[in-house]
Amino acid sequence: MKSAVAGTSRGGLGEWLVLRLSAVYMGGFAIFTAAYFTRYPVHDYQAWMHWFASGYTRLALAVFFVSLIAHAWIGMRSVYMDYLEPFWVRFTVMIMTLLGLLALGIWVAQLLLQVESR
Repeated sequence: MKSAVAGTSRGGLGEWLVLRLSAVYMGGFAIFTAAYFTRYPVHDYQAWMHWFASGYTRLALAVFFVSLIAHAWIGMRSVYMDYLEPFWVRFTVMIMTLLGLLALGIWVAQLLLQVESR
């Protein structure tokens, strides 16, 4: 028979791992991007679109935003669970956060797919 504590600790370990891995990826991506644009500055829209149209760049940006959304959801959900007392307030704020992150994900996917079609 599984104990409630073991189930909770495994869920917490998974969240901890997602937070750490997403933070490492986002930090590495930010450092790489800053170094890249320092070495190869983009001076006009066409150069920016050329860089952005690369399949590797779009993939890296997609992974970045998936990491960002997962990181934000886990972090904010933990804060809400700890500090928002009435259930209806916590539920409402969590739904609003979820809808905002979903809208961000749809917007990013739309941007990444539009660049590919041009």
